[in-house]
Amino acid sequence: MAFEKFQTIVGTAIVDPSFRRNLVERREDALVAFDLTPEERRVIADIQADTFEGFAQELHERLSALFAPALVASN
Repeated sequence: MAFEKFQTIVGTAIVDPSFRRNLVERREDALVAFDLTPEERRVIADIQADTFEGFAQELHERLSALFAPALVASN
């Protein structure tokens, strides 16, 4: 799973109000332009948020849980 893909999605949402709205309201439609694996799509699809801020917070929590063990192991 590529952390950079998630950074690109969040970055796009920060600078593009239309994409940001779609990411919260019509997530699957918003993600069409991104080359995501089924696992990456599932991480995003499972987020239950009514605001972009809530979306970003939940994504951060999920990614921290997924990537933190790998970061600790590499040290």
